[in-house]
This record gives sequence, structure tokens and C-alpha cells, in this order.
Amino acid sequence: MPFSHQLKFPPLNGSVVKARIDAWRQKPLASLERGDPIADISIDGTAYALSVDFPCALSSVVAQPGHLVSTGDVIAACAAEGEDLPYRRESLVIQPI
Repeated sequence: MPFSHQLKFPPLNGSVVKARIDAWRQKPLASLERGDPIADISIDGTAYALSVDFPCALSSVVAQPGHLVSTGDVIAACAAEGEDLPYRRESLVIQPI
């Protein structure tokens, strides 16, 4: 049975950051594996990619391209199998492009 999880914008190097969502690389219902990029973002003019840290299916997008988001903001939701995933369920990873 799938469980729904909020995807919250992560900190960068442990610090609270603000970023702009530039584009979504994935559409709702996309099947994702750990490490798959889901969005392109900009922080202080530098381009990064957001990647998921656990296998899931993207179920909805909250933040639209052009929106500014901060650490902790819910930007999307996903569905994952199993209740006891070995990953932090809100986990997104910021990676340089």
C-alpha cells in the first residue's frame, strides 16, 4: 500500500536558503529512483538540481516554476511503498548541475 509524503525544500550545507524553482524535470505520476533529479533551481544565481533521496512516484507539484521557496517549504508530494522506508521521507538533496 503506498504512503503519501510531503517533499520539503532542504537546507544547503545545513543552512536555511531561499531558491527559485526554475523548472520541473518530472511530471506527476513519474516513477523515481533514489538520486533522480526532479527540479532545476537557482540559489543566488547558481544553478542546482533537486533530487529525491528514496524511490517514489511523484504525486503532485505545489511550487510552480518562478516561485521562490525557503528551506522547509512543501514543494511537492510523492507516494512510496511501505511504511518503514530506510530514508528520511521528506528528503530532497540539492546537487550542483
